[in-house]
Amino acid sequence: MRTWKTLPAAGLLTCVLLVVLVLAGCGSSTSDTTAPVGDTTATGESTDTTATEAQETIELDLVCFLGSQEPITALIPIWIDMVDQETDGSVVINYRGGPEVIPPTELIEAVRSGVVDIGFTATSWYESLAREMQALSLSEHTPWEERENGFFEYFSERHRLIGVEYLGRWLSETPFYIWVNKEVSGSADLRGMTLRTRAGHLDVFMKSLGINAISVDPGEVYSALERGIVEGFSYLLVGPRAQGWTDSVKYLIDEPFYGAQNTTIIANPSSWAKLSAEQQAQVMKATEEFERAMIDELLAMQEEERGELESVGVTFIKFAPDDARAYTAAAYAAGWSVLEEQTPELVEDIKRVARK
Repeated sequence: MRTWKTLPAAGLLTCVLLVVLVLAGCGSSTSDTTAPVGDTTATGESTDTTATEAQETIELDLVCFLGSQEPITALIPIWIDMVDQETDGSVVINYRGGPEVIPPTELIEAVRSGVVDIGFTATSWYESLAREMQALSLSEHTPWEERENGFFEYFSERHRLIGVEYLGRWLSETPFYIWVNKEVSGSADLRGMTLRTRAGHLDVFMKSLGINAISVDPGEVYSALERGIVEGFSYLLVGPRAQGWTDSVKYLIDEPFYGAQNTTIIANPSSWAKLSAEQQAQVMKATEEFERAMIDELLAMQEEERGELESVGVTFIKFAPDDARAYTAAAYAAGWSVLEEQTPELVEDIKRVARK
């Protein structure tokens, strides 16, 4: 298995630039440069006694629901590079951009219809098609454990039922936090505040705390904060500073929840079917490796970001132990209550693969 060293954010971005340059150079390659399966290896042994044709080069277009100003999108070229290496350049991923190409609300339909081959998205943008997708952020397992215990297979099938192929996760160990524009000492102080959310069980959790939760797209949060429409937001640790949201919000409640995240890599079924069985297996292998590598990258990014946030005056707030436990428990209780209400026929099956 290929290993990826953890890089600080600055080093990661440099790596990404190099990857993009490499990909630009590889974009014109064809299958003529790919060695036949039956060629002799460096050890002098043949991998196959029957010569076969080289893999056909397939190009796939990728769009992300987040814009390039989001630091976490620096992970995408890493996945692209890993796919390129694993497939010996026979699967070329063209990263077309983010919301400026296709709005987040329309990305699922773009993937389903084949306008886009691959989407780096989040279940909150398509859970209306299948409410059980909300369970991805409730999982108690690592991505590689999910591939072994039935979770991955279960949600692969649920994704096929709505017309897309589920390839895996692209964020993990990146929990949500609540950010506010005034100091609070406990969860009771959040009651009555108006905060940005993204529907689903996150919305239910916030409302259970007495918060007036309203849905705002990521690209509109800055102006909503500046105009006083919202007094804060629910989001990740990494991202708000880069997007200028911390100009208006200086307090982060340091009680994380939903660490499994709800971000997914999905593909159009027809586009996926263009790949040979070998290429599909190679892309899946690359994605499995990426799921492990991304956690190291994300943990390093989050550690560095804490220092950056402190330097711009963000205060980290910890609740009293009992309040903190109740706060986190309420987040997960909200998630399961939504599934029990909206997908009662599925919830027990989901619990079997999501819980330890």
